[in-house]
Amino acid sequence: MRKADNFDASKWLVENKITTQSRLNENEIPLNLRLVYQKILKSEEPDYFGDDRSNELLKKEFLKILDGYNINQKKQFLDALESKFGKMPEVLKQIRRFM
Repeated sequence: MRKADNFDASKWLVENKITTQSRLNENEIPLNLRLVYQKILKSEEPDYFGDDRSNELLKKEFLKILDGYNINQKKQFLDALESKFGKMPEVLKQIRRFM
């Protein structure tokens, strides 16, 4: 019974809420936005054989998709993408500055 007496439900609830929220964030990211984001991340890898033109087209495609959402949704998507993939591509860091 002593272990049950020491159980802190508030700590468990906070951890559970964070985990649930991160899953919700992942599911809320539109698929086309997520796919372009992944392509941009791949284009920054050292063994990528694309050129500046293809990087520019990926950035424009990402912005075009993102443009259909309001500012709060844009911030939410960018936060969710960054937390899911662990980093923000250099090309997209400029976008975040203007929000």
